[in-house]
Amino acid sequence: MGAVKKAYVSWEDIELDVEKIVAQVSDVDYVVGIPRGGLIIAVMISHRLDIKHMTIDHLEKLEEFGLDIDKKRILVVDDISDSGQTLKRFIKEGYTTATLDVRHTTIAVPEHYANWIDNADWIVYPWERKDSKTIQDYLDN
Repeated sequence: MGAVKKAYVSWEDIELDVEKIVAQVSDVDYVVGIPRGGLIIAVMISHRLDIKHMTIDHLEKLEEFGLDIDKKRILVVDDISDSGQTLKRFIKEGYTTATLDVRHTTIAVPEHYANWIDNADWIVYPWERKDSKTIQDYLDN
């Protein structure tokens, strides 16, 4: 098996993809970015939809205290649903979800996304290092 090809995404691409997601989303009051890839996207969506941004820590505190929250009105975002491991919990728990990209092999497809990816290219977003490893952080042990 050969080396994984890297596909570099520009800030202009990100702006366009965020607009695609914003056009799909309605009836949410908060946006939460999954660290690290979803943080910048969450802030961008928050500004465009004029809704509040919440950290994942704040969301977990709300859950921990058992406060009555309408999970469908909270948009949880990440950059990509690659394997789907990160996103599956939020989908299962009933949150509204979105990613810029969805890989065809994912086990968790968000409700909203900008791009469906049928290849195995490693996506390098503009906030990542150009020499980023072609492996998920949680698999790099």
